[in-house]
Amino acid sequence: MKKKEEQKRRPFFTVFNLVTGILCFAAFLVIGIAGYYMSTGVFVSARLAGIYAVLALIGGAAMLLRLYRFALFYYIGCGLGWGVSWFISGLNGEFAPTAGSICAIFCIAVFGLFGLIAQWKAIQKRRARRKEEKARAEAEAEEARLQAEREAEEARKQAELDAARKERENAEAALSASAEPPAEEEKTPAPAGTGEKKL
Repeated sequence: MKKKEEQKRRPFFTVFNLVTGILCFAAFLVIGIAGYYMSTGVFVSARLAGIYAVLALIGGAAMLLRLYRFALFYYIGCGLGWGVSWFISGLNGEFAPTAGSICAIFCIAVFGLFGLIAQWKAIQKRRARRKEEKARAEAEAEEARLQAEREAEEARKQAELDAARKERENAEAALSASAEPPAEEEKTPAPAGTGEKKL
């Protein structure tokens, strides 16, 4: 029973996952906007705030859906992308800001892909473990059923042996009772003076 209770799946959406997703979403926005302001001295534009909101929404949804491996790689990619973008955008040249954005998108995409691969492998491993646990539980149930059948068969054979032994004992008792000779009647002596005297 305990194993069956442990094997019950947790609900897909929980309050903890919802709160975690919202906190990750808010933290991503705050860190992104604050980091941009600290690095450039200018508040983000509406376009950049929208991009940050979309990126934060992806990470929050990953935490909500319990895709923790993907979320880890995704956040690493976002951090590296922001650092690379900040470094390249600070270089001289008209193409530097565009190159920085391209590098940031590339880092996020590559690490997001790594996260998807890691999450897929984790899902496959979890499914294989569940199948193995299910097969083990079925094997244990089958073994318990066979054991119960063996015990029932042994109990039936023992009952048959006991019944046969009892019948044999009854038959032996009946044979021994019929083989005993009937008890001879004791001869009682004739009383004195009643016999006839021979002349």
